[in-house]
Amino acid sequence: MIKRIFAILLALCVMFSAVLCCADEFADDWDELDNLDDEDDSGMEEFDEEEDKVDFRTMSYGIKTERYHGFGYKLNDDGTGLVLTCYEGYEEDVGGNVVFPAEIEGVPVVEICIGMCDSNPLLVNIEIPGSITTIGNTAFSHCDNLKSVKIGEGTLSIGTCAFGACFELETIELPDSLTSVGPVAFGNDQKLKEIVFGNNLTDIGRQAFYGCSALTRVVIPGGDKMEISEDTFEGVSEDCSIEY
Repeated sequence: MIKRIFAILLALCVMFSAVLCCADEFADDWDELDNLDDEDDSGMEEFDEEEDKVDFRTMSYGIKTERYHGFGYKLNDDGTGLVLTCYEGYEEDVGGNVVFPAEIEGVPVVEICIGMCDSNPLLVNIEIPGSITTIGNTAFSHCDNLKSVKIGEGTLSIGTCAFGACFELETIELPDSLTSVGPVAFGNDQKLKEIVFGNNLTDIGRQAFYGCSALTRVVIPGGDKMEISEDTFEGVSEDCSIEY
């Protein structure tokens, strides 16, 4: 009996010693983790300091952009050209006469991004070079002071509502290279009087001229062979001449 009790006590001692050893190891591990956390925190502090130094004007939706004569720009996805992202004004653009760049530091400008100049009051008369093949959706919508637009040879597409609700827009010169015009592209341009498309146009979106009540003439070569929605000219005056 005494031997059995002794054996039990011995076993309990062994178990208690093992628990103490595990506890010591756990404490060491915990201290090590604390040290790692301290190192991580110091790294985060350095990151925060670096982040504070970043100029907010070089950031757009998390994508780094640069500036050139009032234009914001970034490299396109395939790295072959530049995309204009915004316009903030430039001292040489007197009276809102703005010429968009065809290239910046030798790299061609190929696109105007979605909403680039949406509601921008600085634009009055603008020229867009033909190197810019794509004018994005709502690129110039609600530009209340925009009066005239000239687009160079080479531009292929004008996006949805790209020039929509430009209530002062009177004239727009389009290139023969233009192939597609998005829905409501010129919607509610109530002072636009005439628009002439080139021979390469193949697609006009719905309500492209919706509410253009001042239109007197629209020329669409080959338009009689093109699918044009019934509401493309909704709100246009009955006296408007549509020539195919």
